[in-house]
Amino acid sequence: MPDLFTLTHRAEVTSLAARYCLPAIYPFLEYTEVGGLLSDGNDIIDSYRRAASYVDRILKGAKPSKLPVATHARFCCGA
Repeated sequence: MPDLFTLTHRAEVTSLAARYCLPAIYPFLEYTEVGGLLSDGNDIIDSYRRAASYVDRILKGAKPSKLPVATHARFCCGA
C-alpha cells in the first residue's frame, strides 16, 4: 500500500520481499532506488506541478467546478 509508513521503511520492505522471494511491484520510483524490482506509478513531481497550476487558476478566480478533470500526463516506470 502506498502510504507514508511503507515509503519511510522502503529499504526494509524491499529487502524483505527479496529475502523471501516475493514478486513485488512498488508504487513509487524511490523503492527501486533502494533495491526494489519494479516501480509502476504516476510521476509524483509531475502531479505536484499540475496541482500547482490548478491552484494558480483558482487563486486567479477560476471556479473549481469549471476546471477540467485531468489524468496523469506522465508515468514513470523504474526497473
